[in-house]
Amino acid sequence: MSSSPVLSPWSLNQPEVPGSLELLLTLAIIGMLGPGLFYAVIAMSISGWTGYARIIRGMTLSFREMEFIEAAKCLGTSDRYILIKHILPNVLSPVVLLATLNMAGAILSLAGLGFLGLGAQPPTAEWGSMLSDSQGLIFSAPNGGLVKEMEVI
Repeated sequence: MSSSPVLSPWSLNQPEVPGSLELLLTLAIIGMLGPGLFYAVIAMSISGWTGYARIIRGMTLSFREMEFIEAAKCLGTSDRYILIKHILPNVLSPVVLLATLNMAGAILSLAGLGFLGLGAQPPTAEWGSMLSDSQGLIFSAPNGGLVKEMEVI
């Protein structure tokens, strides 16, 4: 018999719904701040910074042990100079890559919040609020709702 590992929501590889804790925290923050696009973006930023911090910390710790950092220390350069000139440029590209990959999820999360009425408010056009408005038309004019649903998908 093989024993399968027990995965908790706090482990690094979240098996079922990745980002579910972030979504719950985002909903809680928006519940405190109120609906609106600005508050939705603030809440998503507060709940989504941990992935970026993990990448930055891991990359910084790995670069700390590399030879060019040790060579710069031997030359007598300050820690600030090493951080700005050597570590920061090397850490920046994975952070930009992670931000690019997370952009689609952020757009869909904002659409979901807009669908619930917690995102952009009615004068502002937004996918989630447009889907919410077209719910009543699904039987009388299904083409209008289907087009908007396909845009989100």
